[in-house]
Amino acid sequence: MTKIDILFFPFPDYMFNHFGGFCTFSGGRYRVIIDNRQPEQLQQRFLKHEFGHIMCGHLLSSDPEPEYLSPEFDAREAEADAYADAMSEAEYAALLSLSTQKHLDSLPDCVPEVLPA
Repeated sequence: MTKIDILFFPFPDYMFNHFGGFCTFSGGRYRVIIDNRQPEQLQQRFLKHEFGHIMCGHLLSSDPEPEYLSPEFDAREAEADAYADAMSEAEYAALLSLSTQKHLDSLPDCVPEVLPA
């Protein structure tokens, strides 16, 4: 499996109540971005949800990204939630072992182009 970069940093205020995390695939690497202002247990939940998107193949689809809050978007979110709910601790640990983690104090330069508007 491809390596996963996990970035933890404080999301801008306009995103705080709307997104706890999101993921991208670029340059042959997955990038998971998690809001570190959220409680630690919630950060873990968001991380499992984003792993769900990766494991369900949502980022590798040749289909265009579904429009935010469309039925297709909601279906992907539900599938990622279901995957996260069923994820064993062993699978979570295995995915973490494929990851590099960085904890940052501010928005990194590589992120603005992928931030949801």
